[in-house]
Amino acid sequence: MNRPPPSRPPSSGLPALLEAFVDRFDAQAHIARDPLQFPHRYQEPPDIEAAAFLAASLAFGRVASFSAVLEVMLEALGPHPAAALRDGDAALFARAAPRRYRWLAPEDLGALLDAVAQALRSHGSLEGLYASGARGDPWADLGAFLDSLRASAEANHPAPQDRARALAFLFPRTRGAAACKRQHLFLRWMVRRTAPDFGLWTALGPADLVMPCD
Repeated sequence: MNRPPPSRPPSSGLPALLEAFVDRFDAQAHIARDPLQFPHRYQEPPDIEAAAFLAASLAFGRVASFSAVLEVMLEALGPHPAAALRDGDAALFARAAPRRYRWLAPEDLGALLDAVAQALRSHGSLEGLYASGARGDPWADLGAFLDSLRASAEANHPAPQDRARALAFLFPRTRGAAACKRQHLFLRWMVRRTAPDFGLWTALGPADLVMPCD
């Protein structure tokens, strides 16, 4: 006689607390006040990926402050930001980054856009760039990904020491003291397969994600 499988005993302690948070989580309300609102405006995976990286890169300080910068940036890039970046030039990047954000000058934001553009041209996507240096160690692989983006930015936008620090902030080294919170946030958006995240990447899995603390 077939019997139903035994039911799972109710969780207790920390698992129960986390499951209770999940049950109460309102993804749509969360998106409306989170930098996730920007990639959620797009339908095509390349546009989601590009908008997500830009949004995560600037997700420091007050949400209202960096949201204003992202609004200008994405408006200039138009309805398909990935194609606009891939095919764009210095004039477009200057229009997309006409103002500073905190210690990031317009030139630094332009370098961010150009580094993403170079990655899209050379590897087709940011995931393609990540996968090109992947060796199975998620922390080291993130480091290689950021090193490549920073090298591209520095090569195309030579900067004095004060601005070199800005590029190091946008593309931190995982070998140093940086927790890389914004970059791990981007990976979460790309890798996790449940709402409100997108689950677009397969170069690493949800079990490889890190929750940085400082």
